[in-house]
Amino acid sequence: MSKEENRYMPFINKRKIEFTYQSPVEMYKDNKSGNKKIMGLLDYQRDMLEGYMTRINRGNIAIEMPTGSGKTLVGLLIGEFRRRKEHEKVVYLCPTKQLVHQVVEQANNNYGLKAIAFCGKQADYNEKDKNDFLRAEVIAVTTYSAFFVQNTFFSDVDIIIMDDVHSSESYIVDNWTLNFGREDEVFPKLALFFKKFIGEIEYKKLVGNDEEEQTDSWCNTVPNGLIKDDYDLLDDLIDKELSYESGSNFFVWNRIRENLKECNIYVEKGRIQIRPWIAPTMTHVPFKKAKQRILMSATLGKGGELERVTGLSKIEKLPIVNEWDKKGVGRKFFIIPRLSLGQDSEAKVLVELHKIAKRSVVLTPSKRKSEIIEEIAKNSIPKIKIYTVNDLEENKKEFIQQENAMVIMANRFDGVDFPDDESRLLVISALPRVTNIQEKFLVSRMGATKLYAERIRTRIIQAVGRCTRNTRDYSIVCILGNTIINDLIEPKKLQQFPPELRAEIEFGIENSLEYKNIQEIIDNAHSFLKNDDEWQEAQETIVAKRDDFSIEDAADEHILSILQEIADVEVDFQYAMWKKSYKEAFVHVKNIIEKLKAQKLNGYKSYWNYVGGTLAHYLVQMDLLEYKKIGEKMFQEVLKDNISVKWMVRLQEELFSSNSQLEEYDYMDEIIPQIEVGLMEYTNETKIRKKIIEIESYLNDQTEKSGQRFEHGHYELGKMLGYISKNNNTSGAPDPYWLVGDLCFVSEDKVYKSDKKIPISDAREVSSHRKWIIENEPLVTSKTNIIVNMISNATKLDIDGKHIVDDIYYLNKEEFTKWAAKALEVIAKLKMTFIEAGDAEWRTAACKMMKAEKVTPLDFKKLCTKTWLKDIAE
Repeated sequence: MSKEENRYMPFINKRKIEFTYQSPVEMYKDNKSGNKKIMGLLDYQRDMLEGYMTRINRGNIAIEMPTGSGKTLVGLLIGEFRRRKEHEKVVYLCPTKQLVHQVVEQANNNYGLKAIAFCGKQADYNEKDKNDFLRAEVIAVTTYSAFFVQNTFFSDVDIIIMDDVHSSESYIVDNWTLNFGREDEVFPKLALFFKKFIGEIEYKKLVGNDEEEQTDSWCNTVPNGLIKDDYDLLDDLIDKELSYESGSNFFVWNRIRENLKECNIYVEKGRIQIRPWIAPTMTHVPFKKAKQRILMSATLGKGGELERVTGLSKIEKLPIVNEWDKKGVGRKFFIIPRLSLGQDSEAKVLVELHKIAKRSVVLTPSKRKSEIIEEIAKNSIPKIKIYTVNDLEENKKEFIQQENAMVIMANRFDGVDFPDDESRLLVISALPRVTNIQEKFLVSRMGATKLYAERIRTRIIQAVGRCTRNTRDYSIVCILGNTIINDLIEPKKLQQFPPELRAEIEFGIENSLEYKNIQEIIDNAHSFLKNDDEWQEAQETIVAKRDDFSIEDAADEHILSILQEIADVEVDFQYAMWKKSYKEAFVHVKNIIEKLKAQKLNGYKSYWNYVGGTLAHYLVQMDLLEYKKIGEKMFQEVLKDNISVKWMVRLQEELFSSNSQLEEYDYMDEIIPQIEVGLMEYTNETKIRKKIIEIESYLNDQTEKSGQRFEHGHYELGKMLGYISKNNNTSGAPDPYWLVGDLCFVSEDKVYKSDKKIPISDAREVSSHRKWIIENEPLVTSKTNIIVNMISNATKLDIDGKHIVDDIYYLNKEEFTKWAAKALEVIAKLKMTFIEAGDAEWRTAACKMMKAEKVTPLDFKKLCTKTWLKDIAE
């Protein structure tokens, strides 16, 4: 036998190494790995780890450390300590695959710790990696989605470390959420099923594919109580249409099918969503049976968001160390070009700042916005290389080696970091204030913006910190669009930001208000990046501001404390619902409502009264008739407190056979949210006054183009007053027409140069408008009340036109412009008190003012229908 044949694999002899370290701090200090580049812990990291050791046996622990302060190392050291000391299986969860790879790279190459990434399909996981994890030889790093999916590989874990938990909600709750988009075959069938519950107009908004921005903000819920006996039909429809090829919806359906009645159903243009109020994570066995869940976030918050995001209650929160609640990480120079130079300057500012920085990161809310930014960059910056978030999934190496590159990330406002020279320019384009339909519904329909105020603030904090990842880092932060400008410049909202960030924002606002041209922005950017003497003086100003600031507004602290107090109750409510224990769930709802006593939380209280009334109906159906009266009362409270839920009347009548003694429907629930959208376009009262003067000048124009200008002013007036305002230029189309609910105000605007009668040709033209609207306007239904008006400075109609205008009204131009001036003055006054969309208190006051001044849709209807056109014929 040859020597080659005699060879055999030697035995692997592993001796048990005694683990004698008493803390993660001691363990890391003695780590002699050659891959360890971070040689020691910073004081605040050590303090946080020591704080953890005092609570090491608690089930749910939350750790707050700012972005860029070494939170990842703290989490990994806790996991490594537990793994080695107790031989526990540790899984570290991240929102995205990019972060998974980032954490693993840091663990192995910077900290000298053993971590393995588990991404992609379970079938593709490396066998050795799987065995190493199962034997507690390494820390597993994976996504929230991979962990919370049914039949997860991580079915038996001891310690779960949840990183960036503040941004994990969608990644968690999506595992219990059915999402149907226009691209899904079942979508039109579901939309048709829901039509009888939401009405024909909202059905048209749901299935419409127009580019009309005024319908983009629309959303609603399909009230569970209205579906009542049709749940079996809905179940059959979904079950029949979904298959393995349907992707994630198929697996979600199998998970939530038995709880369809306990889910909320939301609709918006082109999308239907079915989901629980809070993700019932403790029904996921691997999550429930873990010994410990460690929640890590840059901002834990004070209003219960942690509980609502994770489905956990009784979370032990470690106190923040090293005054991180006052100080920030790195230095940010904020530039908000539209504050002084207007919207039209933004594209040019983006291009010029990129030319200075060479590598930039652009965050956008949608693919459509990303495509616009990409087109601007490619047309204006020669040889630029554009990257998307998918290009950076495993690493950023190619991007950071480029001399002229831009990464454009759609709908990803946190998660991927670009420290130091990787990028010195962060551009945030139209950061969305709400990120899912449930949030959108609570804010726009229920006026419950206070619930999400802290979440919105956290998103802003996270987004602006993408390029400042350590104490020595620095970055320009350029804000484009108008979605979050109010959150930054409104004094009461600015007070809520951490003092250092508040100082940076305020310094940026003060400068942005004074720019006279783009060159001044570029000069300031150069000064900041060079860190020259001028910037050093600015730096001193920011630090002085920070030291003068504290987190203010005790009233909001009170609101947050209420929201924090009820968060655990909301979690208990969710689990009671999931096990169909409606009596227990009702008790929790009553408890929540009793605590929501602050007037600022009326919108949120309305939501819970709606939930309570629906639950009472469920109980009445179970022959518990004693719940009928209280259910009726809860629905009445919604109608009393909330202007934005038209379907509430129908719900009360159908569920409890109640005949509500209500005034005529006033359409305010439709126009108030749209007025808010309009008000957010203007950063201050001066700018909205300028717009109002412009509209009034169009309406009162006396030049050769007075007809065209009046028509344009008429269109702009409708938008500002919250209507869906349209002006179609095709042949035979009417002049501006306004839509709100089942009302459609159609006009033919005629401004004559001399005192003449309305000729028969114009009478004939206006007589065809009703037919045109019915045939061409998608939001008009058979039930729409179409009011056609001739608006003119002429006071008489040629007698020959009388027989063709039987159903046409007449409105004198002067009377219309007087009403318009009064309505615009109301809008200007509303801007004075407007802070943010979805504030129930502001909405109630706005309603009262518009009714008092007689500028509601009903008032306009009365104005338009006073005089028949045929009655002025002579």
